[in-house]
Amino acid sequence: MKSKTKKLTIIIALIILMSILSSITTMASNPTGPTDGIVSNKSYVLRNGTRYFGFTTGEPLCDFDPTDQNTEFQIRYYGNGKYDLMFSNSQRYGWLYAHPSSDSVTVAPSQCYWYIIKNANGKYTIALADDPTKVLTVVHVTALNQMQVKLQTLGSVSSSLQEWEIINYSAHIDVDLFYDTGFRIFYGEGSDSQSATKIRGIANQSQELFLDQFGVYLSVNSASYKASNCDVCKNPTTAMNINNQCQHYTSYTDKHTYWQNVGRHFSENNPLSNYKQKQALFVGSRTFLENGATSGLACSYPPSMGNLHGHLCIMKIYNKNVYDNTQAVVYAHEMAHQFNAIDHYCSITYDSNGNEICKNGAYCINPAHTKTNQPRRCDYCIMDNMYNEGTSSVAYYKSNLSQWASYDKVFCEYCKADMLNAINGYYP
Repeated sequence: MKSKTKKLTIIIALIILMSILSSITTMASNPTGPTDGIVSNKSYVLRNGTRYFGFTTGEPLCDFDPTDQNTEFQIRYYGNGKYDLMFSNSQRYGWLYAHPSSDSVTVAPSQCYWYIIKNANGKYTIALADDPTKVLTVVHVTALNQMQVKLQTLGSVSSSLQEWEIINYSAHIDVDLFYDTGFRIFYGEGSDSQSATKIRGIANQSQELFLDQFGVYLSVNSASYKASNCDVCKNPTTAMNINNQCQHYTSYTDKHTYWQNVGRHFSENNPLSNYKQKQALFVGSRTFLENGATSGLACSYPPSMGNLHGHLCIMKIYNKNVYDNTQAVVYAHEMAHQFNAIDHYCSITYDSNGNEICKNGAYCINPAHTKTNQPRRCDYCIMDNMYNEGTSSVAYYKSNLSQWASYDKVFCEYCKADMLNAINGYYP
């Protein structure tokens, strides 16, 4: 009796295993129409883990940086479930014998077509249409400390090595970063290299956020010193005067340390030729409001600001132990303005009659601040992210980008729609 039960158990196990293998083969070999989530003729990057697929040294590799021209693909649909992968250098990615090739002349046409199968986890398996049991697979090469990409049998290795994120690649944005003397003194400990490393680290924290949510890759080109308006005022800026107000003029709109003057000085003296260029200045000297109070403001000039466009001025001062992560939230917020995201935190002020009003009342979470029918925008969004607005206890809900549950939660649906419209309009 035990022998029969054991045989029955083995037979059932084999049936289940054959069913699984059959479903895998069918999934990889029989797509008949377009793949969900892939828009034909749009540009994408393919990512496995933290690496991007492309040709960087003549071999198909996964590299950490998607800026090489051979990591950007145009995915084109040809019917019957088949796609080809066209590099930005106008060569199709195909397979030649046992080796990869980016040369569409030497690769047979059938070896340039791929099935792209969307899996339950949202990632994709990319199978050769000529032999759907063979899929793009990441293979670690210890000697080169690189990740090569090869064709291997589906299911022959961990599924994580055979699944790809396919990310819409809308725009490549070049970003130049600068720090002023006050920053070098206070946050860079007097060191140019430490200052440059610090601002690069701050900017890079949001790189993945903008790529993941909007297909925008923010590539930091340089990080170096540039005098701010505060340096012009103090001349020279020292550890003793970085917190001092400018005393040169009686009108606050003329003072060098007035926050808005600092931002405009940076923008007006560094004009940019196109929207795909951005510059950000990190200011370590203290800036001030018109009433003489310390400013807690930063500024960003989007495409609608004419010749000032493309500039961010990060002027918020924090304790050194929280500066990097908290300023990364500010930087991401100000960078979002470059793509037409709007502030919608409650910013309390008063009209000429002394009535309380909100500068962002058209959208802020408090419906009492406006009579318009604009939808209320929630406070979890990074374009709000504040509580106790209008008081001396104003603070962030989240002071670190990692505190949001996922990148998809950082922006509310309304801000996300505004940004996508801007990206399609200004960064085609």
